[in-house]
Amino acid sequence: MMFCEKCSMLLVPRKEGKRVDITCKCGFSPKKKPDLILKEQVKLNKKDEIEIIDKRVEILPKTNEECPKCKQLVSPDKGC
Repeated sequence: MMFCEKCSMLLVPRKEGKRVDITCKCGFSPKKKPDLILKEQVKLNKKDEIEIIDKRVEILPKTNEECPKCKQLVSPDKGC
């Protein structure tokens, strides 16, 4: 890790086209550029995967309401 000489913040690699440069939020960039090796590796286990059990999505409540017209109990999605 490298730190800014001006504000002591962490220098962060930023991609500019095909080139990667290290800079600070204050705009400082060191004159002597260190050799950087950037690696990113992501591994997913079967435990990390989300299992879809039911594809149906129920958005209406499962309650009965009294119909204002006939006064019978009906589910809100069916009506009278």
